[in-house]
Formats: sequence, C-alpha cells, structure tokens
Amino acid sequence: PLFRSIFIIINIMMSFVVKNTTIRWLLDLFCPNTCLSCGRVGANLCECCKKNIKWLGADELRECVVKVDRIVREWGGGVKNEVDSANRGGDSGASGDDAVLDGLFAVGERSGVLEKMMHKYKFMGDRFLVDEIAGMMCERILRLAGEVMGCGGMMRMGDEGDFDGGDEAFWERIRRKVVVTAVPTIPRHVRERGFDHAGLLAGEIAARLGCEYQEIFERRKNTVQVGADGETRKKQAKMAYEIKNGAKIAPERVYLVVDDVWTTGASVAAAAMKLKRKGALSVFGAVFLVGK
Repeated sequence: PLFRSIFIIINIMMSFVVKNTTIRWLLDLFCPNTCLSCGRVGANLCECCKKNIKWLGADELRECVVKVDRIVREWGGGVKNEVDSANRGGDSGASGDDAVLDGLFAVGERSGVLEKMMHKYKFMGDRFLVDEIAGMMCERILRLAGEVMGCGGMMRMGDEGDFDGGDEAFWERIRRKVVVTAVPTIPRHVRERGFDHAGLLAGEIAARLGCEYQEIFERRKNTVQVGADGETRKKQAKMAYEIKNGAKIAPERVYLVVDDVWTTGASVAAAAMKLKRKGALSVFGAVFLVGK
C-alpha cells in the first residue's frame, strides 16, 4: 500500500508539465497563502484589502521624477548622447533634453502590507509572489500609460498624439516598441536568495504586457544599498551599472527600467542615464514601492 500511494503521488506530480507549477500546487495544498493584511486564506493580498491600498497617482510620480533630475544634475554630465557625440567628433549636448527619466510607474508607498509583501518576496525567498507584485505593477502601467507616457520622451518619438481610446488602448498602440529591463542585482545576493528578484519581476511584467525583455545592464560595483543613507546611495548608484557589451540601444524603442523600491531614485536614474547616453530617447521607470 505504501509503494502504491507513492506511485499515485508521483503520477499526479508528473501530470504537471512545468516544475514550478508542481511546486506551487504542493505549496498551495499543504501551506495555503493567507492575506498579509487580514489573514484570510486564499491569497497574499485578498481583493478586499487590495481595495484599501493608497495607489500613487500620476502627479505624485511626476514629483519623484523631478527629484531624480536634480540627482543627475548633481552628478554632472547630464544625459549627453555618447553615440551622437562620437559620430560628430565632439560634444552633441543632451539627448533631446536634460531629463534622464521621462516618467515613472509605481503601485504605492513603502509601508504596510505592500512593504510586507516585498520583504517576503525579496528577502524570504517567496518567488511565487512575483505573480501578485507584477500583476499590480501591470495594472498601474495600463491604468496610467497615457498620462505618464503620452508626453515627455514619447513626444520626441512622434507618439504624443491621440489616445482617446483610453490608457490601455494607448499602451496597445506602443507596446511593440517597449523593451523591459531590470536594474541589475548584486551577484552575491542572487546566490544567497536563489534568484534575481528584479530580473524575475521584469521578465514577468514583460510577459504580461506582451513586450520584449532584455538583460541590458551589468554590475560594475557590488555596493549594498540597504541601510545606506541617501547621499551614499546616490554616490554608489552613479558608478554601479554599465550597459553590457553587445547590447544595442535603439532610439526608436521605449525602455522601461524595473526595480523593486524607489528610495532616492538613484538606481533607476543611473540606469536611465546610461541608456540615454547610449542613444535612447525614451526611458521610463517602473517600481513596486516608493519610499516616504
């Protein structure tokens, strides 16, 4: 009877094609999820508690972008286009304008249940939370696409026109141009956690939105941002990333840089600056949480 039971269990498990699906099925069976806010069984964030989230609007996100531009001005050098400069044999000036980031998407503030969810995903190894986190981020992207992307960098690409069909219609029109990438994680953290939390999140967002995903950046400095003060974060981020050899940055593409949390904005700003300097015209950020 024991061997027969084991054989039956193996057969059930083999009926699942994807390994991760099997693991998730077993976890849901023996360790079902509970809402991180109210404790209700079924999901890490139930629909009722989800309605109580304070979603960040376009105006609040624009304020974050303005602060990032100040950081870049403090760094010096702006978003000088190295590609054009080399082709012209001199200084080409800024790429379109001095804005390093053309817009930002985010879900909510870094507090409460959303902060618990990110902590559980990032530091406790619950990689299956990527579904819920990416789902909420995609909701915000589709909800705010027209407001955030319908101007700024898109205007330089000739896509500032009509989006009367709504934000989702606007996104559908431009999504084939969009390249989703991630702020790179320190290799040591990837080994410790068993996965690249930012890369996994960016890949899931790209899949849900029907966009292309590319690994564009690599780490130059393995500095740790957690626990560092704002000024230290800015200094570390400036030199932390570089575009990979062989990565092609196309001015006709729209780049969406994904990170988990926006504290000072320095990490996303540094990545966006690298893209702008290599010829990108339109760069947006997408994060789950924004620090207070």
